[in-house]
Amino acid sequence: MNWGKGIIIVMSAFVIFILTLVFTLMSNRVDLTSDDYYKKEIGFQDEIEAKRLGQKFDDQLAIQQSKDSIFFQFKDTSPGAIGTIEFNRPSDQKLDKTIVWKGDRMVVAKTLLQKGMYQLKFEFGEGKQKIQLNRKITIE
Repeated sequence: MNWGKGIIIVMSAFVIFILTLVFTLMSNRVDLTSDDYYKKEIGFQDEIEAKRLGQKFDDQLAIQQSKDSIFFQFKDTSPGAIGTIEFNRPSDQKLDKTIVWKGDRMVVAKTLLQKGMYQLKFEFGEGKQKIQLNRKITIE
């Protein structure tokens, strides 16, 4: 085998590798974080303030998983009696769920969610003063 055949083999392998990489990356779905992304961007300063207010409750929130449930509980102080939990699935927007939170503890059945990683967004409060906590969880 001479050097000309070696160069052609290496170039062919490189082209096949690049084409495989391009087709693999193009087949992955990429969803926006929300449909009304630009509208939410206008209220971003309010979200920053809500996260700042939520920092004092961040260590109070305990999350535990059992075989078929997820338990959420505030240990000592609760930010509010009513709020929402948003389960955002980064890989598929269709799997996102929003659940109303009432009281200082909550149980969510795992049958509502599929296995995988979720970004959780807890929101409490009324009017202008909102409190927000963010967590990541992997459903097993």
